[in-house]
Amino acid sequence: MRTYIALFFGVWLILPGCGDNATKMGEKKETSGKVSMNGKSLVDVKVVLQPTGDGAEAYAVTDKAGTFKTNATPGKYAWYLTGKDSSKASESLLKSVPEAFKTGSLDRTVQVGSGELNLDVK
Repeated sequence: MRTYIALFFGVWLILPGCGDNATKMGEKKETSGKVSMNGKSLVDVKVVLQPTGDGAEAYAVTDKAGTFKTNATPGKYAWYLTGKDSSKASESLLKSVPEAFKTGSLDRTVQVGSGELNLDVK
């Protein structure tokens, strides 16, 4: 009997915390991460997250530390990099980025909603 009582109170203490941070279907969550290439931060590039299923594309521009923040529906995304705008300066920043990282690829995906995204260009 004591085992059942202990089990009941154990479950009772845990349940109130369940679901508080759950994301409703289709609800966007803030997503952040860092983009680097050869150990160095990529600055002023646009990170594009392209959903592999349902959802909308999300994007953000990296800051001076190579970090970014955006809102995206949790799920699986292919990612790629583009210039932050159509200027020549923005295009020149991407010259060192391999062509494979300038388009979305299903063999290069991330799971949004499972923590910070660290995107490494190789």
